[in-house]
Amino acid sequence: MIPASYHGRHNSLLRYRKHNIFMHKHISYLISLICVFSIALIVSIRCSPKEKVDPAKLIGIWNKMPDSSSQSFYNGKNCINYVLGHKQAAFDYEVMDNALIKTDRSNGEKYQYTIVKLTEDSLCLRHISSGTQLSFWRSKSSVIVQRRN
Repeated sequence: MIPASYHGRHNSLLRYRKHNIFMHKHISYLISLICVFSIALIVSIRCSPKEKVDPAKLIGIWNKMPDSSSQSFYNGKNCINYVLGHKQAAFDYEVMDNALIKTDRSNGEKYQYTIVKLTEDSLCLRHISSGTQLSFWRSKSSVIVQRRN
């Protein structure tokens, strides 16, 4: 025969274990949420421009990475996109603070980008509606290169 005091201790031990498992799960969820929010904060800080962009730095020929067969030529007012040296699209553009707004000359459609990085040698744009990031390197040549497949 098992004494009554044993059942009382056994039940309280079971409740204690259930409570610990319950608390452990909640603490794990809380830690996961903190990690996700921390990563999101770090990414948003690293990808946010710190100062206004100098539009003059954009002027020139930019080769898309990783495949340089796509090039964009910026002249201060217009942007022309080339693929393998053949004109694909023409845009009017303006730089406002840290945003690049391109208007397609053929249909008037607007494309908005956040300028994530703009240096003498590299350009990184993030398309505002899709979040797609585009990276470019500045061409040393002043001529659009025609390439053959």
